[in-house]
Amino acid sequence: MNEAIQKAQYLLKAKIFYFLFSKLNILICLLCYFFATSLDSFFISYIALALFSYKFIFSQTRMDNPYKIFLLDAISKFIKNLRSN
Repeated sequence: MNEAIQKAQYLLKAKIFYFLFSKLNILICLLCYFFATSLDSFFISYIALALFSYKFIFSQTRMDNPYKIFLLDAISKFIKNLRSN
């Protein structure tokens, strides 16, 4: 039973931290920025679209590789380059 619980735990969706660094979130942020007419409409549309896409579109699980997310991958490559030089 303990083994089944551990497998089910890794099938859970990744935390919102990983969504914030994904390509999907960056795309939503840019779209809201270009189509918003004011700061209020930007925040309202961004929060609504981000929560909707995290709930229904984002499919990263805890078992997936967290470094395949766009910005985390770029940050890790940048740090690796800094350490090698």
